[in-house]
Amino acid sequence: MKLAAMQPYFFPYLGYFQLVSAVDKFILYGNLNYIRHGWVNRNRLLTVHGQPTYFVVPIKKQSSYSKIRDILIDNQTDWQTKTCKPIDMNYCRSPFYDEVYPLVEKALTGKEELLTTLNGATIRAVCEFLEILTEIVTDVSEYEALEIELSQSDSHVKTFYLRQQQLADTKTIRVLEICKKRRRRDLRQCHWWAGVL
Repeated sequence: MKLAAMQPYFFPYLGYFQLVSAVDKFILYGNLNYIRHGWVNRNRLLTVHGQPTYFVVPIKKQSSYSKIRDILIDNQTDWQTKTCKPIDMNYCRSPFYDEVYPLVEKALTGKEELLTTLNGATIRAVCEFLEILTEIVTDVSEYEALEIELSQSDSHVKTFYLRQQQLADTKTIRVLEICKKRRRRDLRQCHWWAGVL
């Protein structure tokens, strides 16, 4: 099984969907720290004049150590209309506008409270439009203990990888551990289904 994990970006770039399409399961990994001015709650579009402009999902004030999965959307303003209007104005004469704009508008009309819920919905909507059938996993609660372990300098997981594979890069260790946990979980489910049959 091919597995990939990425932060849940807000209407991500083409390469993101190429990755989703290339794997069997894709994890929207919200257990990482939210980075201000990143791509988790903002994106940009080109105006008809060729200049980039940003559109942002407003969020409620968070500490700099907040996890992406905990980021709350600030729905006090009508940010959805503010986001849709420039897309409509700048792309209304573009090819496939009539097919794509309703998808964008629908994805932004909900009143989700969590940013990960909104981003998951937009990513799923685009995948459905592109006929990408990859299973998208949004529940990352089983990896919370892993993140706590990786945040410690004397972590057992880090020590194991350093001794066994001379590997000290936390990002690589995270990916390897996610794959191990997912494989164990999927094998347990396979055994359970085999027992039912």
